Amino acid sequence: MTTLPFNRIIMIPAETINDNFAQLFARYPELRTVKLSHPEYGSINVELDSPQIFIPDGNDSTKINLQLRFKSGRMWHTTWGGIMDVANWNILIELDLFSPDSSTIDLKPFTLSTVSTNQSSFRATLARRGLS
Repeated sequence: MTTLPFNRIIMIPAETINDNFAQLFARYPELRTVKLSHPEYGSINVELDSPQIFIPDGNDSTKINLQLRFKSGRMWHTTWGGIMDVANWNILIELDLFSPDSSTIDLKPFTLSTVSTNQSSFRATLARRGLS
């Protein structure tokens, strides 16, 4: 028998986590604003709504989906070469809770078709769970 480094498992529903994100964003308005600039990748200046997580069905997955919700703002990307309005955008990021290095997230470049595909997949997941 393998001994694990802990003796309790606590389950917290996604709804509780999402409610806490909302409370954090209400209490700390500075969390809502993101202003970043990078000479190689571009810049972003946005106001966020509180993020949400979605936990996949089944109990054998170590992955969750984090949804970043852009309330308003603009982004400039060196590849696209122009300013893009990102108001009401939602970006879904899959995170592995037990990845070898959970302190970093590898955000790969995406195209508008990738965003479309991810949106379709995300909508299908929500519909399957009766949340659409």
